[in-house]
Amino acid sequence: MAVASVTNGCNRLFLVAYDILESENIEFWTWVYPSVEHRTCVRHMHKNSKKKFHGESLQRSVWAAARSYKVRGYNTAIEDIKSINIRAYNLIEDLGKKLEIWNISQFNIVCKCDYITNNISESFNAWVAEARERPVLDILDTIRQKIVVTMDKRRRMPTKWKDDIVPSVKKYVRNLSRGLATYEVRHCSDSKAEVSYKGQRCEVLLTYGIWSCRKWQVSRIPCVHAMAFIFNIRGAKWEEYIDLYFLVEKLGLPTTCRLLLFLTLTNGLEMVNWMVYFLYCQGDQLED
Repeated sequence: MAVASVTNGCNRLFLVAYDILESENIEFWTWVYPSVEHRTCVRHMHKNSKKKFHGESLQRSVWAAARSYKVRGYNTAIEDIKSINIRAYNLIEDLGKKLEIWNISQFNIVCKCDYITNNISESFNAWVAEARERPVLDILDTIRQKIVVTMDKRRRMPTKWKDDIVPSVKKYVRNLSRGLATYEVRHCSDSKAEVSYKGQRCEVLLTYGIWSCRKWQVSRIPCVHAMAFIFNIRGAKWEEYIDLYFLVEKLGLPTTCRLLLFLTLTNGLEMVNWMVYFLYCQGDQLED
């Protein structure tokens, strides 16, 4: 089974589509996920590497490389790995040759996702575990029913909130704002500034949602440097710099949907081809 799943503004699992494949191979994966980035789960990579390469310093460097948003930070961690264990370094280099991406510094900023593990896939597998032993058509319909119930719960969830921003982002900003006083902000213009902290400097461009540490570009939420700049501007509201993805009103839109299950059957038994499509609509009007 191939599944296209994402997370919504509340960081909860959101299903886009799912399909049954004849086998697991590049041909079918390419058909289901055309032109997508091939990311490797760092947690699995770390688990496998611990069996071959021991040492806490090596493992710390691997995670440091994976979590670095900038190429410079990644290269520094990679050099540390090379000095600690050349075999581990060569293994990582082989991943690059296979075009397998496992560190944030190489992530495409279009999809706006900084996940370095496959927790989304693991969550889906646990979610449908009880249906896996059933016949194929029963599996598909069971998943469809679970999605209908889940979407209805998600649709009702925002009605209980009073703010415009989803709670998870507000909590993130609240925790982030506690240490902003230690950051030094030098204004270059109304929308541009240099932010310094413990000898490190970052450039922030508020107009374009860009900062040199790259976290804002990758995750859609302003980083600590951007927040330090925003809180330093009189009258500025951090809510105005949050991506629309995290607005409560946007969160409710995709959960109003129609789920259509298309089946082509032979003698009512053999499934020849099928696909589940989610047609998202606002009210009763389908969007193009």
